[in-house]
Amino acid sequence: MNIFSDEIEQQAIQRIQKFSKIAKTMRFEIYLGFSGGKDSQVVYVLCLRSGVKFKAYFNHSFESSITRQFIRENYPNVIRRRDYKYGFIENIWKVHNGFLPTVQAAYCCYDYKHNPKYVDACSIVGVRKAESAKRKQRTAFETKNKTVLKKNKALIDDYFEENCQSVGTASVIQLKPIIDWSDKDVWDYNRDYSNDKCYYICRWLNHSFMPFTKKQKKLYEKVREAYCQKQD
Repeated sequence: MNIFSDEIEQQAIQRIQKFSKIAKTMRFEIYLGFSGGKDSQVVYVLCLRSGVKFKAYFNHSFESSITRQFIRENYPNVIRRRDYKYGFIENIWKVHNGFLPTVQAAYCCYDYKHNPKYVDACSIVGVRKAESAKRKQRTAFETKNKTVLKKNKALIDDYFEENCQSVGTASVIQLKPIIDWSDKDVWDYNRDYSNDKCYYICRWLNHSFMPFTKKQKKLYEKVREAYCQKQD
């Protein structure tokens, strides 16, 4: 790792350690949201290297067998949770009036991956600003609402600057330790510390019915072919 990479790693680890102190004071256990993707792999390693106590959970529903196998073989300590009201096809008709998910309206993640039943009070996630315009507004530390922030302001201010605080997450408190990492930062860190499995397998095969753009479909086909050749 270069000097810059080492600095952002230490910053992320320090964020996790600070978050752990807040969680301990508020009497919360720390739960890491894990999907098997490149961001959650990075955060998993950072949590391990930070030395804090945490549990990692994979909320799954219709992910491919490749994704499930990848997590089972490479992250055996990750706990799997599965619970949903309707099956995929039934959900389309009963909840979305027969409207199929599209690239612009991929409601699959909201309905299944972000299951409200599994909203952890104290969570760590791999969300980054670089992922989307909406996520650019997010901060490293976030509380559920202004009431939680105000009630614990003195405690939170001890560990996080004002510009690192915001409200609006589903959890009571949530940390995004790599919020300001670039895609390159994540790729480089994965090459140094994570498993040498092809990330795209988990990315494009994560949800069996995920709609693709034409570009994604071509990439998916290339990666799947390369993956199959590697397995042979």
